[in-house]
Amino acid sequence: MDRAVYLFAYVEAAPNGQDDAADCLIEFGTLAQESEGCQYAAALQSMSRPGEFALAQAWEDMEALDGFWTSGPAKSLLHEMDGVLVAPMDIRRHFALHEAEPVLDNTDAIHVITHVDVVPVNEDAGRRQVEGHTSKMIGVAGCLVAGGYAQIGKSNHMTLWEVWGDAESRARHLSLAHVMSFRADLLPLSGSPYDARLFRVI
Repeated sequence: MDRAVYLFAYVEAAPNGQDDAADCLIEFGTLAQESEGCQYAAALQSMSRPGEFALAQAWEDMEALDGFWTSGPAKSLLHEMDGVLVAPMDIRRHFALHEAEPVLDNTDAIHVITHVDVVPVNEDAGRRQVEGHTSKMIGVAGCLVAGGYAQIGKSNHMTLWEVWGDAESRARHLSLAHVMSFRADLLPLSGSPYDARLFRVI
């Protein structure tokens, strides 16, 4: 049975290449959004480090994702961007642990993409923590998307994708008791720091 696939990619541009990288990523996101099988595609820029970018994409299956990323136009844009990056694009493919509904029309929303790395022996416990955390965000005021994903081939590496309508809604959520409990319970399972990055659509 085909499964939806979620892709998160991290991009770091050289100081003199930020504008060129942004232009390429915007075009890349538009091209993806218009491709068959794409459910959502956005190009994002860090709110604190303007040289850092991300891609957030949802595809109906792996065939659709691969079809786009190996297409001539996509490969051409990626090649064009190579010259302005300080490192290769970090591309991570995932299956959903807890499905999001990535249908967004709020271009001012805050995208929070968090890398969660748990020690392999703690994978099942870490997955339960992530699934529980994301399920509790559904319906929270200001939360537009709440999804948890396991990286394909490295399932002890997970990604949280939250989208908030405004900074105040996210700030209120961070102070809730169950959110602090999630962070406290996840910490002893972790293999690296909890890496939350804030972005906005370019």
